[in-house]
Amino acid sequence: MKKRLLTTALSIALVALPTQFVGASAVMAMEPAGQSFCPDGIESGEELARKLDASLAIDPQGSRPLEGCHANPIEFLVAFNAADRQEGLTHVNQLPAYARKLVPVEVDRTLEYQSSCIRVMSGGRRAVEMGCVTRSLRRGEVIYMNPDTQTKVLWSGCANPGFAPSLELIVVGRECIRIRVPPLPVGTVARGGYIGPRLLPGRCHALRLPGAEDRIFDLPEECPMGVREREGRLVPIVCDWTAVERNTSRIMGQPVQIQNVSFSFVVRETDGFDWYLPPEAVEGHAALCFELPNGDIVTFSVSERNYVDGEYVVTEADIRNNTHDIG
Repeated sequence: MKKRLLTTALSIALVALPTQFVGASAVMAMEPAGQSFCPDGIESGEELARKLDASLAIDPQGSRPLEGCHANPIEFLVAFNAADRQEGLTHVNQLPAYARKLVPVEVDRTLEYQSSCIRVMSGGRRAVEMGCVTRSLRRGEVIYMNPDTQTKVLWSGCANPGFAPSLELIVVGRECIRIRVPPLPVGTVARGGYIGPRLLPGRCHALRLPGAEDRIFDLPEECPMGVREREGRLVPIVCDWTAVERNTSRIMGQPVQIQNVSFSFVVRETDGFDWYLPPEAVEGHAALCFELPNGDIVTFSVSERNYVDGEYVVTEADIRNNTHDIG
C-alpha cells in the first residue's frame, strides 16, 4: 500500500443556514456521493406507482419529489429510460403503469451490482447518474424486472433504477485502505466523504460501525440534515464540501468533486469505527465531519501523519485539535 494518502489536511467548513435557504445545495453537502432515489426504499412496484400517481396529481410535469423520496418523476423517467431502453418510455405519465407491471426476480446475492443515483452538484444542479452505486443486495431486498423486456430495473431497498453486474469484485483484505476512528460520544453524527480525480472502483467500500464486528458494504445515509436551536429557532447544520473541492482541485491541477464514497450515521455505542476504501483512494482525500452531542463540530481530513503500520489511524488529538463551535 502506498504510504501517501490524502496528502494535505483540508478544512471542511460548516455553515448554519437560515431555514428559507435550505434546499438542494444543503442536501448536496450532506450526501456527497449522490442521493438514493428513495432512502427508505419501496415495498413493491405498486407502492412506487402510488407515489408516482400522488406526485403527478400535484405536478403533472413531474418535478415534485415523491413522498419520502429525493427523486421526482422526471428523474425516474430518465433513469428507467436509460436502464430499460427497449420499453421506450417517453413521458412521466407512463411511469405509474410501468411501475405496476414490474415483478420480483431472483438474482445471485453473492455478487455486487450497480444502480443509478442522483448527483447534486455545485449550485444545486441535479443529474441522474447511471452506475454510480456499487453494492450487494441487503438482506430481504428485492430486485424488480420488466416482464415485457426481461430487464432488471429497480432495487427495492433504495428505489434506485438500473441493475447491472459490477466489473469489480468485493475484496476487503490487505490491499484495502483502512481508516480507524477512535470512540466517539454516543449521539455523535459522523459523516465522511471522498474527493478525488476519478470515481473509485466498487471493491473495498465498507464501514464497521461502532459496536459491530462485521463490515457493511451499503454505506448508511442516516443524517440528511442536522438541526440545532439558535436564538429561539431551529437552523440546519450541514457539512459544506465546497472548500474541500476547491483546495483539492488546486492541489491536483484539475477540477474534482466529492465522489462515490460517503456515509452518515449516528453513533449509538461508545466504540470506534473503521472506514474501508480501495487502494486507488491514495489519489485523493478522505474527509471526516463529526457533530458532537455538546454542539462542537470536528472537521478534518486524514493525511500522511495518520499513517501507522499500514493503516490510517485517527487519534483523539486529531479530534481535540480540530474541534470548534459554530455559534
